[in-house]
Amino acid sequence: MLQHSPQTVKLEDRPRVGWARFLYSLIIRTPENLKRIQQKADETPPKMTAQQALPTIINSKTVIENLIGMRWTTVKVAGARHRLLTSDRPIIMTNGLAHQDAHLAIPLSPDIVFFAYKNHAFHDYVRDLGADLISDSVNGKVAEQAIKYVYGVDDRQLRFVEN
Repeated sequence: MLQHSPQTVKLEDRPRVGWARFLYSLIIRTPENLKRIQQKADETPPKMTAQQALPTIINSKTVIENLIGMRWTTVKVAGARHRLLTSDRPIIMTNGLAHQDAHLAIPLSPDIVFFAYKNHAFHDYVRDLGADLISDSVNGKVAEQAIKYVYGVDDRQLRFVEN
């Protein structure tokens, strides 16, 4: 459904909402967030589990509308000196989602990165970086924010990840 294109990815509303929910779920469904959700659920009647509260949180109208309102694109970095990594915290996000310069990224494969952004200048910035810098930046952030696991297609970047 998502295709590499210098243009914004255009999806039907339903798949776009589903993709936005999936992205938000990756941000929310971490052990530390689930613990915080459970603590809040324990303090607020009616009592429920984090698992019961999670669908409501993931379907936040404000967050989903914010995500689907962003421009979406994928960038192919085939030929970069390093393949893309992913981890147990694969979403790269700066400034949250509400700011005008908000953006997020997630590696989709060893050679493709998905970007969502609000400001078109970000698109131009990424386009001008080139495959090596995009790959290095994405891998650096993905490895840095990992808690336990980082994944790659082989062990060539093992030393980088260990450092």
